[in-house]
Amino acid sequence: MEKEVIFRPALFVSLDSNHSRNKLPYRLSSEGFESIQDLFKDISEVLSRQLSFVAGINNLIKRGSHDDFLVVKSKKGDVLSPSSLQKFADLDFGKKLEFIDDSWYQISKDVADNQLRNSTAHFKWDYDSVNQKVTYFPKKEGLDRLQSKEISLLDYTNKILASFRLMHRLNYLCHIINLKANNKI
Repeated sequence: MEKEVIFRPALFVSLDSNHSRNKLPYRLSSEGFESIQDLFKDISEVLSRQLSFVAGINNLIKRGSHDDFLVVKSKKGDVLSPSSLQKFADLDFGKKLEFIDDSWYQISKDVADNQLRNSTAHFKWDYDSVNQKVTYFPKKEGLDRLQSKEISLLDYTNKILASFRLMHRLNYLCHIINLKANNKI
């Protein structure tokens, strides 16, 4: 429970639709980015597995088979779409969303930020505790750190919350389906 303190501002700000994303005049938390850096990565890993469920249901609704994905071709005409749900499960999280067409389940592309996930997972970031900004380095540059992106601690905690909410709703949906399948509801 000690980690939940860092999420309080993001929880309340996310409820305020009039909130501007300008720099906040106050310190978000005395906790630093280091205390929650792995959370986005860990939730993303779970969500990546859960997307197979979403894709399978989506394919059943759209094309009558869980293995039939919308055909997506490269500019050269090569088929990029996975040939089965099993192949889909092996794709990177960010790539999976490309093959879930007009989904029955709304998934924000904001939660599938592979560059941020990989950067934080592989310690390719710097944290400015005074301004509460995370600078991350999404490109494979060897020892160099030339191309960077920046995200505020508040925006990072918002991404974690959005990811958690999506993961939790999918867990709950799977639980209800399981109860129904076993005639417990």
